[in-house]
Amino acid sequence: MTTENITEEIIIVEKTETKEVKVETFLSKISNIFLEVIVVFFWLYVLIKLFIFDIDRYILQSINSDFLWILNYKFPILLVLIVILVLTIKPINLLFSTLYLIFYIPLIFFWKIPYFIWKQQSWLFLFTIINSILSFIINFKRLLITNTALLVSIIFIINIKSIYVLYILILVIFSILCLSYVNAFIKAFKPSAIFQLYKTIIPKIKTTDLLKLDPSLKNLSITELTEKQLEARTNSLQNVVLYNRLCLFISKK
Repeated sequence: MTTENITEEIIIVEKTETKEVKVETFLSKISNIFLEVIVVFFWLYVLIKLFIFDIDRYILQSINSDFLWILNYKFPILLVLIVILVLTIKPINLLFSTLYLIFYIPLIFFWKIPYFIWKQQSWLFLFTIINSILSFIINFKRLLITNTALLVSIIFIINIKSIYVLYILILVIFSILCLSYVNAFIKAFKPSAIFQLYKTIIPKIKTTDLLKLDPSLKNLSITELTEKQLEARTNSLQNVVLYNRLCLFISKK
């Protein structure tokens, strides 16, 4: 066998391996997307089933009320599905998929969202997210009351046929809408709660030791400072610059 033939065979093997790797990568992405879709639909089903209405009964009744008997056999059907998964999926993959399903909600808040924010590499985006979180915390009570009233009204509208009850619920929803417009109008002419929060927090940072320089270091030249003193002075100046940039950033937004 000549050197050229060996080289050609090596190239062919490398191309084949590359194709196999690409196929495996593609299949892995497809399986991850499929798992993500299943997990999202599972948690949507659970949340709707627990807090809103009986979604599986509603779906079967919408298709054909004759299928409602299936609900009496939910547990056996679930067991059969679990057995099928155990037989068709590798144990290690099944274990990781199950753990992913169970801990999906904590993963969203403690991994997916922080990782997405970090990937943006944008201080403005991070600042917007922080503002949104603070705004939600500050307005939590009002949002809880209005959204609960709205959700309960919508559920009753769907399930109750009494015309008088519908009038009352429509009045409730209209009142919530009016209050939202009034609240938005008031916010347009007064400092936001977030701004008031910053106004309280930012001056307090100024009084902390983070921005204070040791008086004994103020009158010394750089050549007279020891290594530790120079490090302390540098850290103090860095904190002052960061504080200045933070104030400037907030004032512009």
